[in-house]
Amino acid sequence: LISSFWEVVILSLNDLADQYRLFYRMIAKDISKLLSFNFSKQSIAKIKEDLIESICLWEGLLPVKNCTFQLHELIDLVDFIPLFGPPMGVSEFPGERALGRVIKDKLKNNTGGVSFEKSMMQNHINFELQNLQTFYKEAISKTKSQGKKQPPNNPLNCKLDSRTGILSFNSIPFSLFKPELHDAKTKPYLKLSPYEIDHLIDTMILEVKKQYGSDEKMCENNSCIYRIESLRLEEYKDLTPFEWLNYNLNTNNRETCELTMEELDVCRAILQFEPKFFGAAHIYGMQFTSRGSWLRETQKPKLARYGVQSKEYEEHNIKGSLKRSWYVAASYGSWCRFEQEGKQHSYGQINTFFTIKIGDKSIDGLIVAAVTARKYSNIPKSSVDMISCKCSLDIKTIFVATTDIYPTRIATLPLSFNKVAISVKKKIKDSEFATSNLSEFVYLYMISLHPEKLVNSSKFRSYKVLQL
Repeated sequence: LISSFWEVVILSLNDLADQYRLFYRMIAKDISKLLSFNFSKQSIAKIKEDLIESICLWEGLLPVKNCTFQLHELIDLVDFIPLFGPPMGVSEFPGERALGRVIKDKLKNNTGGVSFEKSMMQNHINFELQNLQTFYKEAISKTKSQGKKQPPNNPLNCKLDSRTGILSFNSIPFSLFKPELHDAKTKPYLKLSPYEIDHLIDTMILEVKKQYGSDEKMCENNSCIYRIESLRLEEYKDLTPFEWLNYNLNTNNRETCELTMEELDVCRAILQFEPKFFGAAHIYGMQFTSRGSWLRETQKPKLARYGVQSKEYEEHNIKGSLKRSWYVAASYGSWCRFEQEGKQHSYGQINTFFTIKIGDKSIDGLIVAAVTARKYSNIPKSSVDMISCKCSLDIKTIFVATTDIYPTRIATLPLSFNKVAISVKKKIKDSEFATSNLSEFVYLYMISLHPEKLVNSSKFRSYKVLQL
C-alpha cells in the first residue's frame, strides 16, 4: 500500500492541507527506500538523514498522544543494512517452516521417553538431508512449472558451463516465451513495414552506442548497421533508412555503392527479416505480457490537431487505440515504463516481443519490445503520472530494447473528468466515488507496482552484459 498506492491515496484526500500531504509523502518515500532490494554504500547515510528529518516532522506535526509508533527503530534499521543486507532479504519464514515441520513430526509420533527429543531432532535432520539430496541430484531442474512453483535451480535462472562444470545463477534473467498464434481474420501476422524498419534501425543504433559508450570509432569498427546508417546520414540524408537499404541493394546503383559485401548482407537481412513474435517475456526476472503484434502501429499515425504548437497524433491502428482498448484485460495488463539512452522515462503498451537476427554480431540476440508509447504529464505536488485518453500518442518510439524497460509492472487507474474511478470488470451502482460508465473515461493514473525492484535496473544497460 505504502510503496505503490500511497501517492494516489494522498491525492484523493481533498481536504488535507498541502503541508500534511508533503509530510505523508516523505514518510512513504523513506519506507519505500528501506524496502529496496539493494543499496549502494553511498546511499545509507542519506537514507538515515532523510528518516531523521521525517521522524522529527512526525513528532512536531502530530500531538504526543498520536505518536504511538516506535519510529526511532527505523533509524536503527538503517544501521542494520551494512551488517545484514537489505531488510527485504531477512525473513523468519524458514525458521517458521522448520518449526511447522517439527510439530507435524511430533503429532505423528508417540510422546514420552528420554530419547524422544533426540529422535525428533534426528527425524528433522533426515528430512532436510533428503530435501538437499533431491535438489542437488541434477544441476538444473527439468521441471517445466511456471511462476512460484519453479525450483530455485530452474533453467531460467541457472546456467551450467559444460566446459568448466560451473553452475551460475542469474537473479535478473531475460527470456521469451508463449509464441504468438496467428489467424488471418482476428490475429494476422503482420510483417515489419517500412515505417517500422526506420524506427527499428534507430533502436539498434541506440543499442550499439550503449555497448561502446558512444565511441564513434568503436561503433563503426564493430557494427555493420552503424556503418550503414552513418554513411546515410553523411551523404544521403534525404533518404529514409528503409529507402537507403533498398538503394544499396538496387543493381543499378552497384557501381556507386560504397558498402562491403558483409554490409550488403545486413541490408538484405533487415529487409527480409520476419521476426517470430512472442506474447510474454522475462525482463530483469519479472514477467511481462503483451497485447498482440497485430495491434502495432505499422504506419505513421494521423495528425489529430492542426494549428497547435506541439503536434498531436492519433493511432493509425484503431483496434489498438487507447480510447477503444483501455478497459480490455490484455491491454491494461501490458503497460510498461521505459527509459532509452539520453531520454526521459516514458510509458507504453507492449504489443509483442521478438529477437533481432540480421547477421550483425553487435546486435544479434537483442530482445526488443514493440510498444505503443504515450505522452504523460505529472500531477503537481505529487509523483503520480497521468495519461490523457485523447492525443497522447508518442510517435518518437515504437521499439524498445527490453533492457531499457524498468523492472516493475504498471497498474492503471481509469478516472472520469470529475476524478471518479471507473470500474472495468463488473456493473456497479454509480456513486460519488465510482462509476461503471466506460464512456466517461478521460485519463489514467499510472502506478508502479514494484518500486522496490527499480534498483535492479542497471545504469549500464547493454544487452551483451544483462542478457546472459
